[in-house]
Amino acid sequence: MQARTPPSWATRTACAWATWRSRSARRSASRARSRSASSARSGARSPAGNQTDAPLNPGNSGGPLCDARGTVVGINTAVVAGAQGLCFAVPSNTAGYVKNEILAHGRVRRAWLGLGLEEVLLTREVRERLGRSETRALTVRSVESASPAGRAGVRARDVLLELEGRALASVSDLQRGLGAEAIGQRVRLALLRGTERIELNVQPVELARAPRG
Repeated sequence: MQARTPPSWATRTACAWATWRSRSARRSASRARSRSASSARSGARSPAGNQTDAPLNPGNSGGPLCDARGTVVGINTAVVAGAQGLCFAVPSNTAGYVKNEILAHGRVRRAWLGLGLEEVLLTREVRERLGRSETRALTVRSVESASPAGRAGVRARDVLLELEGRALASVSDLQRGLGAEAIGQRVRLALLRGTERIELNVQPVELARAPRG
């Protein structure tokens, strides 16, 4: 029985490289899929974008980001070359939402309150008193005249805590709660005024039809 010749160094290296690339691709696709999973459940309230280390080269923007099963999970948008080649993609459910809005209404509708906001840190004492785990909230810097927030009684220096029971720790949190479904609906806004926690009902209007002036 003839002895088998062991594979050459070059062959072993090539096989190891191919195996590493295959596993790396699966991990990248898995990461892209996991980062999009939470956004896929929330429609217009998805995060700003999916992050992946799948390679993105010039000319790839606008192309699909796929998971290991070939399912499109995003639209390639940008790469941060100085950050280990991290790439970002618009979540596929966000793209679908935008498409449906344009086909149905000719534009993407957004709700508007009429507030100028700034993210602020909450002290431990305030968080404990409110029973709040989030370290940030939104301070009202300005209120537009004749705006939904102004008519509801929101004032400058109020601190916004929740919208419809969901904590507001960033401006993005508020924006995600102000999609088309909030237009014309009364939404509950919890805020801190001085040391008092109060709730107001606000009826947002469509941003495109907000009063100017």
